[in-house]
Amino acid sequence: MLARIPRPLLHVSVLVASFAALLLPSRTASAATNIVGGNLGNQTWTVAGSPYIVLGDVTVQSGATLTIQPGVDVQFADTDGQGAGTDTDRVELTIKGTIHAVGTAANPISFKGQTGASKSEWYGIVIDPAATAASISNATLQNAMYGITSNNAGAVLSVSHTSITKSYMGIVLHAGTATLDTLTISPSSTGVLLNYNNVVGPGAPASVTISNSVIQGGAVGVDTNMVTNESVTLSIINTVIRSNNTRGVGLVSSSTPPTTTIVNSTLHANGSYGIAVNGTQTVTIKNSIITQHTVNGIRATDTNSTVNVTYSNVWGNPTPYYNAAPGAGCISQNPNYKSAPSDLSLTMGSVCIDAGTATGAPATDIDGAARPQDGDGFNGAQFDMGAYEYVPASVCGDGVVGVGEVCDSGALNGTYGNCKADCSGIGPSCGDGIMNGPEACDDGNEINTDACLDTCVHATCGDGFVHAGVEACDDGNGIAGDGCSAQCEVENAGAGGSGGQGGGGGQGGSGGQGGGTSSTTAGPGGAGGGSSGGSSDQPDGCGCRAAGGSGAPSSAWLLVAAAAAVARRRRAGGEPSARRG
Repeated sequence: MLARIPRPLLHVSVLVASFAALLLPSRTASAATNIVGGNLGNQTWTVAGSPYIVLGDVTVQSGATLTIQPGVDVQFADTDGQGAGTDTDRVELTIKGTIHAVGTAANPISFKGQTGASKSEWYGIVIDPAATAASISNATLQNAMYGITSNNAGAVLSVSHTSITKSYMGIVLHAGTATLDTLTISPSSTGVLLNYNNVVGPGAPASVTISNSVIQGGAVGVDTNMVTNESVTLSIINTVIRSNNTRGVGLVSSSTPPTTTIVNSTLHANGSYGIAVNGTQTVTIKNSIITQHTVNGIRATDTNSTVNVTYSNVWGNPTPYYNAAPGAGCISQNPNYKSAPSDLSLTMGSVCIDAGTATGAPATDIDGAARPQDGDGFNGAQFDMGAYEYVPASVCGDGVVGVGEVCDSGALNGTYGNCKADCSGIGPSCGDGIMNGPEACDDGNEINTDACLDTCVHATCGDGFVHAGVEACDDGNGIAGDGCSAQCEVENAGAGGSGGQGGGGGQGGSGGQGGGTSSTTAGPGGAGGGSSGGSSDQPDGCGCRAAGGSGAPSSAWLLVAAAAAVARRRRAGGEPSARRG
């Protein structure tokens, strides 16, 4: 038996325990994980350990992988506790192995300065020449000197569905192939810089694609500085470059001529130039809109450059072209943006609608809308100019499923089994679990062995489906003698009568075998076996085996045999009869 604790001591114990509880950290408090810096092996940063406070330069070693889960918050100190790296004052996250930082739209990964007070509070993410892979998706980067820098000559960098804001530069590429898709970059200097130089830098053949992105509010949208004897290809597709204060795209080359293609993009109000070309290179501009720059829409300072402009609208620039000329399909008219500069999509009646070419055009626009659309109602669907495809307003009831419509049954909208009147979905119909219209029932499923068929009529004998627990068979017809009766009962084989009265059960009745007449010839019944024939006073009740037939023993004979067997056991065992008299 436990000893009783004196009441005064019990009170003291409770007080001590309560005071101790006040000193302990709350279990509900969010715990931070400090990363002091140095080399990392394989690690996974989880939401449970978030936020991760990086106090000094961190390097993911060769052969190691840093995985960052959706929703993780990574914060970088405003001073470098390691005092090392490219910038001894700013914290760097360097990848020599692999980084897999893939969030979701609902739970993006966040990289930012710990205080958030400066545009250059930390250095950024650096992809080393030794890196194996770098995938960053559904993330936000803020307060960096350079959001992402790549020195890797391979095809390792992929960045998508990511915003880079409050930073000096967005993405800086010194080498390699990179895929940059669905980005929003708002730098104070340059959005994307290709600084390829194999004299003082790594340099290498490369292909860079910028697609479905918005680059805005800096000095330059996209800038290149090519000093390399390697071939470099830049593609800008479905991209909006706006409100940068010097130029939209600057292309500088002093070596092997690079190739730049700008397709279905919109460049608006980027200071002096929409596109500025310097040095020998080839530039192709197609299906694009270049508007309202203070000097030139398109400028080539070197006459050795080849600038091909087709199916584009260059408008609102004092001198639209300098050392360049409009080609096939080009126009110079107000594009009628919806609300420039914040919304550069097209409005009804824009001259840019259905004015592009299908050659080399992307299958979707910056918002994912399918290209082409029949935006003007003439000559079918044609590609538009610019990053946005004009999508005509949907008309519910025209029989065409348009944007914002789930369905459209035309004149039948709002009737049973068709689309709702507002095109928001299928209306009352068989299988929705609600009995309406011509339905006799509706159980909301497609099972045909229950009381309601998938055609919303009651199950009946003769419908061809065996109603579980009700019908023994259902062959879909009312013909007797084919194994399933018109009442959906299994029919017994054989044509014999009801004879076979004698015998003590034998080995199971013959399934309607003998009987009927005094003839010794058995009917065409089954081959079943009762071996103890009828009594001497009923010679017609023979239950003998017959040669012909293949039917199973009749259910009546089975019942008789079973009853006889029970009676014998009771007599043999002396079991008292259940009948009292």
